[in-house]
Amino acid sequence: MEDFISRLKYLRTFFNLSQPEFAKIINVSRGNVGDWETGRSKPTVPALITISSQFNISIDWLLKGIGSGPGEGQNQGEDRLLENQGHPYLTTLELSLIEMFRKLDPRSQNLVINFVRSQLEK
Repeated sequence: MEDFISRLKYLRTFFNLSQPEFAKIINVSRGNVGDWETGRSKPTVPALITISSQFNISIDWLLKGIGSGPGEGQNQGEDRLLENQGHPYLTTLELSLIEMFRKLDPRSQNLVINFVRSQLEK
């Protein structure tokens, strides 16, 4: 991807989000997102930080294309699979947990589920 605008649009469409949905997640107006995607304005530093944390990407990738964005790294297939099942986004930690959980045998998976349930009931 060549520039910030392309990477921002890629990020939003990778997670299958409309401009209003994306704006809601990062707590800005839809107009802000539209202005960023057309180059009429640029996001503030706090907005960049929020995008980075909410979508687990680096600001360097978003601004300069340094590193890998969503779907460009190790979890590409996993990211797409989870996103297509209706999840608006998942963090790297959540993806890692799911990946590890899937590697467990059914008995161990049940133990994990029971443990988590017990923790939630506390």
